[in-house]
Amino acid sequence: MFWISQAKVRALHAAGVMLLSQVLGAGCAAEVIEDPGAEAVATKEQSLSGQSYTFWRAAPGSAVTRIRVCFEPYSPFRPWNGFTSAEKETIKGFAADWEVSGGVDFVFTGDCSGDYDGIRVGVSAEARCYSKIGTKTHGVVEGIRIGRPITRNCVAHEFGHALGFTHEQERVDNNGQCNEDQTQSEPDFLITPYNNNSIMSYCNTGNGQLTLWDALGNIAVYGGPNTSVATGDRVALWTPIPDSPFDLESPKIYLRTSGGDVGVAGTGIKSAERFTLRRYNSVIGNTTIGYNDVVEFVTPDARLLKTSTSNDYEVVLATTSSLETRWKVTPVNGNTTNGFPHVNEEVAFRNERTGFFLARKDATSLQATARRSTVGAQEKWRMRLLTWAQF
Repeated sequence: MFWISQAKVRALHAAGVMLLSQVLGAGCAAEVIEDPGAEAVATKEQSLSGQSYTFWRAAPGSAVTRIRVCFEPYSPFRPWNGFTSAEKETIKGFAADWEVSGGVDFVFTGDCSGDYDGIRVGVSAEARCYSKIGTKTHGVVEGIRIGRPITRNCVAHEFGHALGFTHEQERVDNNGQCNEDQTQSEPDFLITPYNNNSIMSYCNTGNGQLTLWDALGNIAVYGGPNTSVATGDRVALWTPIPDSPFDLESPKIYLRTSGGDVGVAGTGIKSAERFTLRRYNSVIGNTTIGYNDVVEFVTPDARLLKTSTSNDYEVVLATTSSLETRWKVTPVNGNTTNGFPHVNEEVAFRNERTGFFLARKDATSLQATARRSTVGAQEKWRMRLLTWAQF
């Protein structure tokens, strides 16, 4: 058994001072069987451990570890399987807790079939959850099982196992602090100091969010942070509801799509809030998006945000690229010395054809619009990366 170097822990802890207000308020040797009741809360001393030989590895040349994930469909031989569309979206949203706190990207590909190269997620026939550990989930039928009702604690905990992280109470430095089941997944890699409040502990007492040390442990294993935004990144555009404090737990309005419409909603990040940024005027060898670059927002079903030609104040979806679908990244907070926006910096997006800015209609509206020339509160957006830690 070994520890991550203390120098690295100190460096991660220093980074955590910034991460604390922004990280998500967010099988085993055989199988890890869970009780979905307990959940986690953020404190100053939270921890993570794992089985190092089961950690996933990024593809050569990639800074992000991308892991394919599918859902087990209904089968007469496994009649309990078959998530609803809403349940799938809920699982994706809770699994994203790990994506936004480290360099890992779960690539959901739909229903499982054949010999699948990735993690297979099934429905638990009981109201319990369990998972293999790390790469032991690879290609295994029901490598993760999620019980109903689906909870954040269950999903975040099991996807933590699938990343190679083990039960906190299994650590040799537990010292009697947690006497829950200690027979399933003893770690060989102690990443951060021990604490009962980890999302991976049976003795946590919170609400299912990843803790500060969970996030820093995730970064230690899977990389990050990266605060710049690049072409090909998946992002969500959000703005705090007026008069709310700026932090990731405050109420938000997310830009989203629904059918043929574009609107805003204060819900969590689901497929409709995920956009892939495509840099229209990218320079070869430089994928970072800078101020005054022109980008397009590609939805999960390959449509584009556009200013309607019939009503310049309306934002709709398009199937082909045009001037109406191109938006120039405009700084609004005065910090332009570095030449490119960081995650959570305020920016505006000006349409190339009309010169109007992407906006929410008002504080509570479910409509999106475009406004002329000047940037006010409703035209300010922050980008939330879905594949990197946010500082």
